[in-house]
Amino acid sequence: MHFYLTVALSAFLLFLVQPLIAKQILPWFGGSSAVWTTCMLFFQAALLLGYAYADVTPRALGPKRQPLLHIALALACLLVLPIIAPDALKPQGAEEPITRILLLLSVTIGLPYLLLSTTSPLIQSYFARLNPGRDPYRLFALSNAASLIALVAYPLAIEPFTGTREQAIGWSILFAIYVILLATLAWRVSRRSESAPETNVGMRSATSGALPPLVTQLRWVALSAAGSMLLLAVSNHITQNVASVPLLWVLPLVLYLLSFILTFDGQGWYKRQYYVGPFIVVLIGMCYLLVDKTYQFDLVVQTSVFCVGLFVVCMVCHGELVLAKPEPSQLTRFYLLISVGGALGALVVSVGAPLLFPTFLETSLALFVATLLFVPVATQTQPLLKWFAVALTVGVAGTGAYFWKLEHNNSLEVTRNFYGVLKIKEYDDRGSDNHLVRMVHGAILHGEQYTHDTWRREPTTYYTPTSGFGRSVNQKSPQEHFVQLEIILQLDLCTDCSG
Repeated sequence: MHFYLTVALSAFLLFLVQPLIAKQILPWFGGSSAVWTTCMLFFQAALLLGYAYADVTPRALGPKRQPLLHIALALACLLVLPIIAPDALKPQGAEEPITRILLLLSVTIGLPYLLLSTTSPLIQSYFARLNPGRDPYRLFALSNAASLIALVAYPLAIEPFTGTREQAIGWSILFAIYVILLATLAWRVSRRSESAPETNVGMRSATSGALPPLVTQLRWVALSAAGSMLLLAVSNHITQNVASVPLLWVLPLVLYLLSFILTFDGQGWYKRQYYVGPFIVVLIGMCYLLVDKTYQFDLVVQTSVFCVGLFVVCMVCHGELVLAKPEPSQLTRFYLLISVGGALGALVVSVGAPLLFPTFLETSLALFVATLLFVPVATQTQPLLKWFAVALTVGVAGTGAYFWKLEHNNSLEVTRNFYGVLKIKEYDDRGSDNHLVRMVHGAILHGEQYTHDTWRREPTTYYTPTSGFGRSVNQKSPQEHFVQLEIILQLDLCTDCSG
């Protein structure tokens, strides 16, 4: 029971702190969806460090000394509580936001998050040492179930009723309880290894043995990276291109975790032959919505198709991970490489894509990677599907190329920064009375201007005579209808508004 309670509480805290800290800092960086993807990059990188710690320290220190080191780390984490983002790290306006967010998260939650991220693989390693013959992988399913509860509880039961400071203090109290549980468990493991030398052989065997072939290890990384890439790409897509709904990004993360829970539960939820058909269907559906604009702003259709697609693809990726999992003696290395893949996927979407692509091409890229990994799965299920899967891969690549073309059609300029994709688009033939240019940020029209001399200085969009701005400017009796305006305007759109 001690093992299960410690793993469950650590996972609950690990995923509760993610929306909690993101909500604290979101207003500081303009509410951009990139705040969440940058946070996810930090979480994946910290998870990687935690899993590396869980893999290296038991091998280096042995079953007696490693738990003592872990107790010291746990006690050190208490010194940084409570987890409240310091005002001193608020951006002043000129800083590069990604670097500032990563620094802020490192200072605020870095050490506690690192400790929490070590718990699942390390406690499973302890469990395998003290309970030879019992399956430790079910603890991973329990860990993901507790994570799922935290993600669902935050928007439904915690965020609506408490402020960010109360949330941080409550989390810190639970973390202190977790430290007590972890320290007593680690002490028990250390004492057990000291008092029962014969058990040490089993304990050492739990962290020894020949590593799987390099190809197998690279496949673990690739399968994990594909799921992580698609998670963040779908989150970007539905929050940036469809609708900016508060905490909407929680839904993809919930489905991502659910796929881990089901595949690692050990009850046979994933069977290849049952997922080949659904994988093909959702892949075609997501590709269709990327290039067809009929349902571009339909929140229900877009969210349903992409979230179901994310779940099916993650079930395949994580299900294949389970089928390729090693013996318990290599479980810490297995989890380390899974976290390497997760961090790589997050790095591609959060940092690589904004630097390399002027538009949101990462969804197409994630689908392409997932389809490449699907080819051997389909082939093992039914050899005749091999060439169909290859053709599907080519089709996904073609969809990405067509999406790129659509994004640049009628565009004078397409650029991307931390806050999204900005496009300058033109409509109607040049030289005609109706030719105009528009500035579009994601799915939002921010302004337009006619180019013909007849209409060039005519106010548009927010600034027409019937808009709020136009009515206030054209006010006939300022003594009777006083309106105080504090508006920052683009001068080129308002040159002629005052007469």
